Amino acid sequence: MKLYRIMCKEEFDQMKDNRLAFKGRYKYFTPYICFIDYRILGMNFANRAFKPEKYTHIVQFEIEDNSCLFFDKKGKEWVLDKRKAHNIKINSIQLKRN
Repeated sequence: MKLYRIMCKEEFDQMKDNRLAFKGRYKYFTPYICFIDYRILGMNFANRAFKPEKYTHIVQFEIEDNSCLFFDKKGKEWVLDKRKAHNIKINSIQLKRN
């Protein structure tokens, strides 16, 4: 299963050994890269207008299909709670765009 996340350079640099870097309680992902293009990069996201440097790297996560159970699905956004992150089996992480 492919999931996408947009993040800043610092967060991308903190990912080591195919692990998720967490500062806050929740992280948001989507299986739809076009959702990122429209919602985040298209300035339809509240924080984007105030901090454009915060959303510069689109990252693709290839995860095991059974890892999807640990996400809360809210429309096109999938929310991962920090407490469940250790359950996510990541096969690969690739930078799609920066």
